[in-house]
Amino acid sequence: MLKKLGTTVGGYSIGVPEAGLYQLGSLSNVIDAEVIGDVREAGVLQDFFQSFKPEIAVHFAAQPLVLDSYIYPEETFTTNVVGTLNFLRQVSDSDSCRLALVITTDKVYKPKNTEVPHIESDQLGGDDPYSASKAMADLLSQSWANLESGKKILIARAGNVIGAFDSSKNRLIPDINRAIRSAKPIEIRNPLSVRPWQHVLDCLGGYLSFISHASVGSVPRILNFGPNHNDFHTVQEVVEIAKAMFPELEIMGPSKIYDKENSFLALDSSAANQTLGWKNLIGFEESVRMSLGMPNVDPVEIAKRQIEDYLSKNSDLELVSR
Repeated sequence: MLKKLGTTVGGYSIGVPEAGLYQLGSLSNVIDAEVIGDVREAGVLQDFFQSFKPEIAVHFAAQPLVLDSYIYPEETFTTNVVGTLNFLRQVSDSDSCRLALVITTDKVYKPKNTEVPHIESDQLGGDDPYSASKAMADLLSQSWANLESGKKILIARAGNVIGAFDSSKNRLIPDINRAIRSAKPIEIRNPLSVRPWQHVLDCLGGYLSFISHASVGSVPRILNFGPNHNDFHTVQEVVEIAKAMFPELEIMGPSKIYDKENSFLALDSSAANQTLGWKNLIGFEESVRMSLGMPNVDPVEIAKRQIEDYLSKNSDLELVSR
């Protein structure tokens, strides 16, 4: 999407998933500069910033899996907190970088016992190591932004982003896709849990709109990006769409109780709607359908087609920086 918008793109990552779009589609040929490195390695990250000289930097790096955070709490906290600190330090030290966007998550919010979507001013907190570490990274970014007078530092909170090329474990859509390919049953942990499902293109469109507006004017420092209020759905509804598409898909109940996860999690994105004119352009059912299955064609062609279709609906989307 960035290349479609005419930007020069640099990437820094600890690695790439074997079954992800980057690997499947040999996307290294569209990246202008790339470094394999750990975000916790301040020196390597510094070298990349100094050599690539970004004008805009977006921080996605994380240990992003809730269940893994129980198994690897130290890695989760050091990656999500120390890694964010290293990123912010490089943004501040960079002569070229004028704007940074830190991506956190919908799970930064302290759980509340009501079915009311979170707004940006809600209290942060987390019961599991992942949520707690991302809340810490969010607070760190807010604090750093208060100290940084020469750069714009923004924070985006989005959650349950789905797409066809996510290969992470213990996530619903990738688990369903693996079950479809392997003809093995899938275990559904919490079928009645409500989540703010949204397609990755809508989420990225929001991030790019945030950056573009911030480049030329005043915007809130923190924004939620999630589906419309009438588009909150349960895990079970995702599974039902999958069953309709793939009747052979076999569903199993949970082998144990997963009571650490919140049953209702939703975002109020009114601020992004009002200040950016942004909203989701891909509805819930279409988002799920676009994310399921892996047609026997070039995955890059699928991604390009989906991006072109999305940009045709969102013709105002552009980046000020080229």
